[in-house]
Amino acid sequence: MTSKLTVVVSVDEARLKDFPSVLRDMVAAGLHVENKMEMVGTVSGSVDDPHTLSRLRRVKGVAHVERCRQIQIAPPGAEVQ
Repeated sequence: MTSKLTVVVSVDEARLKDFPSVLRDMVAAGLHVENKMEMVGTVSGSVDDPHTLSRLRRVKGVAHVERCRQIQIAPPGAEVQ
């Protein structure tokens, strides 16, 4: 089983007025929505597999799909590795 991929999706400025329908299409393409920021046209969430990224990019009204990277820093007092 693979872990979910975290993504941030930007809605095209010309489609901001249609944000709810673009969001529905993103969900239909496989996006699991965690946060939606309609005022700035951004949605964060996750997808189950890398193939879903290409489906999201083809949704009408999607300007950009960015895969998030996770960075982990050792806690204070931990030995340097």
